[in-house]
Amino acid sequence: MTYRRLRAHAQRVQYPASFPEQADPRRTSVIAGTRVALLDAIERLQADDPDAAQPFCFAKSAV
Repeated sequence: MTYRRLRAHAQRVQYPASFPEQADPRRTSVIAGTRVALLDAIERLQADDPDAAQPFCFAKSAV
């Protein structure tokens, strides 16, 4: 799907008020699932060793 088709589809679809905590693996793409897994791993690393997680964390720069 192109970006325009995805955007038009998103405007037509009624989304639930809240989303489930855990994504349904049958409806999650490999890339999205990998990103979620990576973010979870970085979050755990940051809790265990903040200095080790620092290279993976992006800070907003003041402009």
